[in-house]
Amino acid sequence: MLPPGYVLTGLLILMLIVMIPPLLSILSIINVRRSKSCNKKLLIAAVSADLILAGCAIDAWRIEPGTLTVTRIPSYSMKIAPQTHDLKIVHISDIHFERDTPLTQSVLRAVSRERPDLVVLTGDLYQEPEYDRPQFDRFFAKLCSFAPTYCVTGYDHEPRLREASRGRVSIVNHKPQHLIVRGTNIGIVGQWANRERPYHVSPNELTIYLNHTPDMAEYAASLNIDWYFAGHTHGGQVRIPLWGAIVTNAKTGKRYEYGRYKLGNMDAFVTRGIGLEPRPAPQVRFLCPPEIVVVTISR
Repeated sequence: MLPPGYVLTGLLILMLIVMIPPLLSILSIINVRRSKSCNKKLLIAAVSADLILAGCAIDAWRIEPGTLTVTRIPSYSMKIAPQTHDLKIVHISDIHFERDTPLTQSVLRAVSRERPDLVVLTGDLYQEPEYDRPQFDRFFAKLCSFAPTYCVTGYDHEPRLREASRGRVSIVNHKPQHLIVRGTNIGIVGQWANRERPYHVSPNELTIYLNHTPDMAEYAASLNIDWYFAGHTHGGQVRIPLWGAIVTNAKTGKRYEYGRYKLGNMDAFVTRGIGLEPRPAPQVRFLCPPEIVVVTISR
């Protein structure tokens, strides 16, 4: 079965870009052999292209995968109670935890600094089948200790996450949750809400829909959900300027590959996530560093 057309197009663009440096080098060598002299402009272009390609490779394999970024999103809603002031939500997805690393410690420090009101997690939190369970348990329990934490699963197992969090995580795959934060009523819906089991949104409740993938975004918008959070795409992991993600692994293709989207009255954010696709997928990120998302909703 052939990959979707957008994947083939992205791979073709990437292949053409990657081929430029060696082609310039070959042309420079041919020029020297034929004319017995050096075309300085061609040589400079070839060397520059080779150095840029090498720099991109070093960035993709060694630098970006371990460089955490914090993406801040301001938002407004009349559902925020006057006494709440700002409601701060931290969104994290696709940690793909294998073992404790400087990156996972950076995640904990970043969340701690934000002092969120809520932490929402959208799946693929540990790397199946091989990950260090004791290290993940310590990391996950700490992550869930900063604020009330709500989660949907990717390929994670619900009992495993509950055990690792020491009972601190609320998994909303099958049952919506309701809470009040300084006077603001909040409803959190997970993959439970679908066309067979629709969720009836209260007009006085800020409603958040969590899904591992962006595939349910348009359905969630039809329910008058306020915010939709998803991951799964990793933003592509490798992005090409002016094109974006090569692969998203989502049914929606490139429609919701990464970033903030407005669907009617609903805001959606699809995050780049933290970790990497399991091997044998290339363990690289390019123009797509790991991120946590901080959404601050004001009245």
